[in-house]
Amino acid sequence: MSDNYKSFKEFESIVVLESPNDIDELFCAFSERDKEFDYYCPKEYHRVTDGIYQRVKKLLELFTYPITVVYDRYYVDKVYRDEYYEYYARKHVVISRNTKRLVFLSGVYDRSNLLDGSEVEHKRIESSIIGMIVLKPTKTIGRILIDPRKINIPTAYIKTTKFEISILGLLYKIEAFPASGQDREVMTCAEVNMWQIMEYFGKKYDHYKTLLPSELLSLTKKNSNVRVLPSEGLTDEQESFLFMRNGFAPKIYTKLSECEFNNEIRLCEEYGDPDFENILHLYISSGIPVLLNLISKSEDSCEGHSITCVGFVNNDISKQKGIIKNSIDKSDVLQYDGLSVIELWKQEFKYVFMEDHSNPYLILGLDDLSFPELQGDWKIDSFVVPLYKHVFVSAEDACSIVERIISQTSDRVRETIHEEDLVLNLFLIASRVYKEYRISHANNNNEKIFYSQMNYPKYLWVTEYSTKAFITKGRALGEYVIDATASKPFERSDFSAVISIRHGADISFRNPYDKTEDVVDPYDIALGNDFEIYKDNNSVNS
Repeated sequence: MSDNYKSFKEFESIVVLESPNDIDELFCAFSERDKEFDYYCPKEYHRVTDGIYQRVKKLLELFTYPITVVYDRYYVDKVYRDEYYEYYARKHVVISRNTKRLVFLSGVYDRSNLLDGSEVEHKRIESSIIGMIVLKPTKTIGRILIDPRKINIPTAYIKTTKFEISILGLLYKIEAFPASGQDREVMTCAEVNMWQIMEYFGKKYDHYKTLLPSELLSLTKKNSNVRVLPSEGLTDEQESFLFMRNGFAPKIYTKLSECEFNNEIRLCEEYGDPDFENILHLYISSGIPVLLNLISKSEDSCEGHSITCVGFVNNDISKQKGIIKNSIDKSDVLQYDGLSVIELWKQEFKYVFMEDHSNPYLILGLDDLSFPELQGDWKIDSFVVPLYKHVFVSAEDACSIVERIISQTSDRVRETIHEEDLVLNLFLIASRVYKEYRISHANNNNEKIFYSQMNYPKYLWVTEYSTKAFITKGRALGEYVIDATASKPFERSDFSAVISIRHGADISFRNPYDKTEDVVDPYDIALGNDFEIYKDNNSVNS
C-alpha cells in the first residue's frame, strides 16, 4: 500500500476483553487509534485521569466475560453538547465539544456481525447489549446507560425504561435507568439527580418531558436570587420547584425539624408512625424514583450530597420462606384492635442507588451510606418524591387510613385469617397496572369480570393482607383498595377513601356516586378464597 494511504486499522473500533484486568489494553488500543484519547491512557497520564480510569475499571468488574467494546471516537452526546454551548464554549481555554463513547456487549462480536443487519443477528446483538458510557473532554464521566439484568448484582426490584442506542449506525433498544457523573461546574450532584429522574420519566411516559442541562438552569434561575453558573448545587426547595414546573406534585420529607423545649430550640424527629424511613420505603416499593439529600455524619463537616434511589433488594417473601420469621425477630408485632400485625414496610431492606461517583445500581442499607470515592459516611437529611399531580393521599395518610379501616373490620379479618398473625403490604399503583394484574392472575371468570368493570381513579393505594403461611406461597387473603385522589378522608369517615374491600371470596365496593357505607356491604360474587399477591411493584426484577 502506498504511503499516501492511511491504514484501515485506524478505523478499527472494536476490542474484545477476556477479563476486567484488560483495561490497560482497552485504553491503549484506543489511544493508538485516537491521539485525543492519549490523556485517558493510564500508562502516561494515570494521575491526571485517575477518576476516568478507575470508574471504567470498576464498571468492568460488574460484567461477565468475554465482552466486546465498541469505541465511538467522535460521539455527539446531547447532554454534554447542551452543557458545552451553555457554559464551556464561553471559556478562554479551548475545550472540545465532542465526547467519546464506549458500548459494551456480552460475548464476542466483530465488525461483520455488527453490520450484518439481518433480523436474527439484530435480535442477538440487542439481547447482548450491556450498556454504554460517555467520556467527556472535561475528564469526567458523562451519560451512562446500563441494563441491570446484564451485570452482576443481587436480585432486586429496579426501575428501568427503554432507550435507543446506536452501534455502528444501527439502532437497538436497551432497558436502563439513566445515570451520569458530575463535572462540578454545570452538573453537580443535585443537577445530575434531577436530570436522570426527568430523563427516566420523559422516556417512560408521554405526559412528561426530558430536561437538558440548559433547561434545568433556566428553570433554576426563576427560583434563585444569585448566579447559577458555576453551579453550587440545589436546595430541596429548588429540587421540588423543578419537579413542580415539570408536571409533578412533589412532596418534601425532612427528617429533622426545629422544636421548642423549655424555650430552647432543638432539632427533633419530625415523624412518628410511620417513621421517616418507613415512608421512604413505601414510595420506593411503589416504584417511584426518589431524590435523597444527604449530609455528612461527621460533626466537623457541613458537606451535602444527593443521590437517587431507584429500587430495593428483593426480600421476596413469596420466594424466601424464612424472611418473615427473621424479620419478626428484629421488629415489633403491632396490635390493631387485638389483631397481631406485621407491616412489611417496617422490615429491614437494602436499597438500589444511583450515585455519581459509583457504579450504577449501588446497593446499600440506609444506615450504611458510604461511597468508595467519597470520604466519610452519610445520612439522609431529606428526600423529594416526584408524585403524580392527582395523588392527594400521601404515604403517611395511607398508613393512617389502613390502620383505622382494619380496626373497624377486625372481626371480619379474623374470620379470614383464622386468628393467625396478619401480614400487611401497602403500595401506590396506577389503576391500569393494577387492573391488568388482577385480571391476568384471576382465579375464575367472575373475578376477571369484576375487576374489568371496576371504576378507579388513575392511582390507588392498595393494602394486601395475608398470613405467614399464605404469603410464602405468594397468596393474599384480602385487600383494601384506597382512592389516592381522596381529600383528608380520615377527618370525615374511616371509609370515605375506600373503594373496595375483599375478605377471601367476599368483596364489597362502591362507585363514585355511591354512599360511603355501601363499601362494607358484600356482593354475591363468587371469587376465590385467596388470590395472587402483587409482585411486580411496577418495577423490573433484575
